[in-house]
Amino acid sequence: MTGHTSIVIPCYRHGRFLDEAIESALSQTLSPKEVIVVDDGSDDEETGAKLAAWEVRREVIMLRQPNAGPAAARNTGIRRATGDWILCLDADDRLRQNFLERTEPVLAGRSEVGIVYGRAVFFGKKQGVVPLPPYRFPEVLLDPCIFSTALFRREDWKEVGGYRESMRKGWEDFDFWLSLIERDRKVVFLDEILFDYRTHEVSRDRSFTDERDQVLDVFVDLFHHHRSLYEDQIRLLFDAHLDRLDSNARWKEVFPEEALPELILDYSDGDRCIVQAESSLHSTENQARVAFALPVEKGVPQRVRLDPFSGPGKFSLREIQVQFEGDKTPRILDSGERKVVRRSIGKNEFDVEENSSLIFLGSDPSLYLEFQAQALTSCPSMIYFDYCYEFGPPVRGWFLREWKEIEKNFPDLVEQVASLETELSHLKDELSREIERRRKIQSSRAYRWARGLQRLWGRGK
Repeated sequence: MTGHTSIVIPCYRHGRFLDEAIESALSQTLSPKEVIVVDDGSDDEETGAKLAAWEVRREVIMLRQPNAGPAAARNTGIRRATGDWILCLDADDRLRQNFLERTEPVLAGRSEVGIVYGRAVFFGKKQGVVPLPPYRFPEVLLDPCIFSTALFRREDWKEVGGYRESMRKGWEDFDFWLSLIERDRKVVFLDEILFDYRTHEVSRDRSFTDERDQVLDVFVDLFHHHRSLYEDQIRLLFDAHLDRLDSNARWKEVFPEEALPELILDYSDGDRCIVQAESSLHSTENQARVAFALPVEKGVPQRVRLDPFSGPGKFSLREIQVQFEGDKTPRILDSGERKVVRRSIGKNEFDVEENSSLIFLGSDPSLYLEFQAQALTSCPSMIYFDYCYEFGPPVRGWFLREWKEIEKNFPDLVEQVASLETELSHLKDELSREIERRRKIQSSRAYRWARGLQRLWGRGK
């Protein structure tokens, strides 16, 4: 079945990655109407050869133009497109197979929606989920959060005049999304990974965002081009900015910086041992494998506590492996050989106990496990935890929104907490003053004489 989407791939000197991008577009579970590649004046031999090879195969529509920047290349491709909906894909990125299958039904079923996008994961020089927060208005005016790889309507592109081709420093996609938003087109964020975002040693986006003056120049340009949108939301923008400052201060005060995962071992004799992970989190699409070297001489621990990361986050235990001295490969512990007995403050996302996804709310997430008697007859030399996790801006935003809901729904409780905090502050001040008073008394000449007489009197007895 052919969908309604034309996929447009602008390409400038990215020949080495072009195969992956095109193949990801052609292999969609819901086939696109067409795939259009726009050569934006590439002048290197490798890209020229790749473009020529695809042109011969005729699986894509090939367009060529003198170098004019990504905005112009996208506009060229969209002008040639015949699909009702458009998806722009950079030539060094790649789509997940279900991108169109997940996004097209949203545009088809909701006429008020103009933009549909999802999450992305880094690949190349960096791995992990791209930490952009979900779309929220008016915060989006200060925080670009919609990827350039998002589905939109060709009619909307016509109405706003396409991408602004004068924006060659970056954020031409952000400017285009603002043009749709100010025409009251709704934005839908799908909380699932839909494409892969390649990272390089040096990229156009990185060199742009590293230059503060350039960012400020573009923000000024965006303000003038979307003046009514910014002016209409000026109070909300300043309120969001103040809220962000307050949230950042609260976050830094309450939660520590990221630390290495730890394993705390409790033994039957009451002894406790803390073991730090062999290395920092090794992540591929937020799937960690963390190794701990255990003190074999202490024997089998009665209980272990895993601290997978610092601060609030999502966590899902996949499996535990143990390896004994002399063994070449580790052994997987099945669910009957270990048991989760307790966890730090949080909540279950699902009712299923095994491999359930947990949301930790505290600053020091932890999971307590016990091994069944038959599981370990001797202490393993290594223990491996495989788990999925997510923390950082997305979870941070979720946590702060939950906190705001608590403040809103339980004002009496929040007031009591604030009162207790004030009282504690007063007690600390009084204690400090008392300590200072006693210090001054003890340093006075009269006090020293009195203590001296007491000692002499004691000797006289």
